[in-house]
Amino acid sequence: MKVQSDIPAPPLRKTRAAALGVVLTLSLIGILFLFLDVQQTITTRYTASSDTGQWTLAQTDVEFLTFRDAVAGAEMGRQTLEDVRKRYDVFYSRVMTLKAGKIFALLHKDPGFADNFQKILAWLIEVQPLIDGPDAQLRAGLASLQDGSHDLRPNVRNVALEGLRAFAAISDAERKRVADTLVAAGALTLSLILVLLSLVVILLVMDRNTRLMTAEKLETLDRLQAIIATALDAVIVMDGRGQIVEFNGSAAGVFGVPRDAALGRDMVDVIIPATERALYPDGKSLYRAAEDRRLSNQGRLRLTARHATGRLFPIEGSITRVASKGQDLFVAFLRDLSNVVASEQALMKARDDALAGERAKAKLLAVMSHEMRTPLNGMIGMIELLDETEMNPKQRDYLGVMQISGRLLIHHVEDVLNIAQLETGHMPNQTEWFDLAALIDEVFANQRPAAIAQGNTLTLDRPATDQTMLNADPFQLRQVLMNLIGNAIKFTRDGQIRLEFTSEPLTGTTLLRVVDTGIGIDPADHDRVFEDFVILDTTYSRRVGGTGLGLGITRRIVQNMGGEIWVESVLGQGSSFVLRLPGDLAGRQAQEATQAPPEVPEPVLPMHVLVVEDNAINRLVVREMLVRLGHVIEVAHDGTEAVHLAGLTRYDLILMDISMPRMDGVEATLAIRSGGGKSAQSPIIALTAHALSDEVARFRAAGMQDVLVKPMTGRALAAVLGRVGSRTVDAGLLAEVMAGMGPARGPRLLVAFLQDSDAGLAKVQVMLDRRADLDEIRREIHKLCGSTAIFGARLVSEALQEAEDLCRTGDHTDVADAMTGVGKFWAESREIIRASAPALQGAKAGM
Repeated sequence: MKVQSDIPAPPLRKTRAAALGVVLTLSLIGILFLFLDVQQTITTRYTASSDTGQWTLAQTDVEFLTFRDAVAGAEMGRQTLEDVRKRYDVFYSRVMTLKAGKIFALLHKDPGFADNFQKILAWLIEVQPLIDGPDAQLRAGLASLQDGSHDLRPNVRNVALEGLRAFAAISDAERKRVADTLVAAGALTLSLILVLLSLVVILLVMDRNTRLMTAEKLETLDRLQAIIATALDAVIVMDGRGQIVEFNGSAAGVFGVPRDAALGRDMVDVIIPATERALYPDGKSLYRAAEDRRLSNQGRLRLTARHATGRLFPIEGSITRVASKGQDLFVAFLRDLSNVVASEQALMKARDDALAGERAKAKLLAVMSHEMRTPLNGMIGMIELLDETEMNPKQRDYLGVMQISGRLLIHHVEDVLNIAQLETGHMPNQTEWFDLAALIDEVFANQRPAAIAQGNTLTLDRPATDQTMLNADPFQLRQVLMNLIGNAIKFTRDGQIRLEFTSEPLTGTTLLRVVDTGIGIDPADHDRVFEDFVILDTTYSRRVGGTGLGLGITRRIVQNMGGEIWVESVLGQGSSFVLRLPGDLAGRQAQEATQAPPEVPEPVLPMHVLVVEDNAINRLVVREMLVRLGHVIEVAHDGTEAVHLAGLTRYDLILMDISMPRMDGVEATLAIRSGGGKSAQSPIIALTAHALSDEVARFRAAGMQDVLVKPMTGRALAAVLGRVGSRTVDAGLLAEVMAGMGPARGPRLLVAFLQDSDAGLAKVQVMLDRRADLDEIRREIHKLCGSTAIFGARLVSEALQEAEDLCRTGDHTDVADAMTGVGKFWAESREIIRASAPALQGAKAGM
């Protein structure tokens, strides 16, 4: 491929020399005229100044003599007193000129001139009152003026002579300075000529170098042509018409078009596929896109190109603008990416396969969690129910063993699930203030039976102060300490396990240390003990069980809490596991000063609950727990039955199992919410073993308000019921009102409240239907708002308040829409309030 050169031929040496000669001649002529003009200006300026000064000095002497003659003439009667005053003023004016004139400033620096001048000035000031006085006084003083002027004559003469002499010296100095300036100008001119001559030499050398560089560039251009011709990348040059002006051999191979066949053709016709013709119908459009930088100077671009056979393939390249002979050309460097894209697709497939594996693992964990938690829920629930019955001591011991075994099974399940949560970063930190010493006591109480069985003792070393309050996640820390204490018990026989903690104010952290007198750990294994499924090959490890997950999970939890953990141990000399957590320990008073008062849970009113559970044992457990809490229960065996019952009956609460045949809990919840049945707005709580955070988010998105994780306890169930029960009715306020009214009046007044509220809501609806005055409607709503607030119907009262406000700012349609919501809230609240008073059952017909 051949690239044309735009390098110009070097100019002729004679032409350059002639041009330089003309420039030098004009420069010399200009310098000469400048020299003459400067000389004339300086001479004229300084001569004029000196002449003026000398004339003034001479005239001063003349004026003084004229003043003396006037005084003498007045004394002899030849001249008048006015002539004397006039001559004095003229002389005085000359003296003041010598004093204030700028050209005389240098004279005053001469001591002789200055001394004589001061005497003259002093005499003028001395006789001034006489001159300006009355005629008689002046006439009487003429003799003294004559004598004084006679004495002053040498001073005036000396001033004139000294001044003239000084001006002569100044003039000589100025002329010398002018001469020196002219000499300097001449030297400068000569230097300028030398510089110009040097520039001429330099230009001649540059001319020679330019010719050499031109030759080198031509040689480089030849080499560049050879490189482009043999380049592995396709190189295509396009002109302003969008036609190909250069097409190297690699381009011919990449696009399957011979170079001769490509030159002169429209670039779009050669490489652009039909799918891109809407953007680039011809070469000119492609050129414009490059010209406005949509394609050019954009770094590497990935595009789709067309082979001569019609095959489409990916290319990568860059487009650059170059100037050539007054026009812009665009050079494209292109590379076939078919192999690269194939490799990327293979990597993406591998990544997708890996992600699918992760999803399969997560699904396996969820299924395993459910399959293990379902029987655990039944077992632990029945144990909890059994614990509330009367038993003899031996039965109580057996039950304790069952509880320990159940907790151990839960612990193993939590280990596996915690790995998934920690690796995906889905385990949140729920920090709160808690008593670290009390938490350690709980852990010791849990682990003490296992420690006693090994012959070990558990001791706690705590600070001497009351600073035991820590702001952290107590649940995660409890699991960490359970793992560390449990691990120490496994590998210690007839020894001691000590837990100590202290605050480190300098680092703002809390340090916990679990020290045992067990078999110890080889320093080479200190890092390995925190890996998953690692059980060191020691004497005790052959006798103890475990999954090898405890310390691995412990490390993850500690890191999730923002802390660090390490081990200090020597084989055969026991171990010390050190845990550092962020945050100082505080005293209880300091902690309480920063905390809001704890929220007191409200009593739970009896509710009508639908339990949806496919496992018979779990149904029995949940049913018994709810019945003991005083609630009315119905059961459904799967999601399909739950949707049917929820459409017929309004339940205060639905406990929904997730994994069920025919229709699972999520599908059933979506169907209930969208079905418009009587329980479409009822709270739905998930019963699930799927404890992973993404699963919980899916449940809430389906319309569930809360989640109960299996195996659940009576305490957890009661807490959820408390949150749901207080959602619509303030149970504490209702109980207080009922207690205040007494057992006799309370039920009757409550019946009256329910009946009046039903009638009031019906009356408001009638008024809205006949479009009564909004102010009248507002007054009726206000009555209902007050009574519902008194009896704790929280949501109803708030909705009525909004409807009352709309009576002032909105129209009938707005109020009617608001009252529709009031009706839904009232139906829910009415059932809860009615169920709260067993004495009302006899008055059911009237309600």
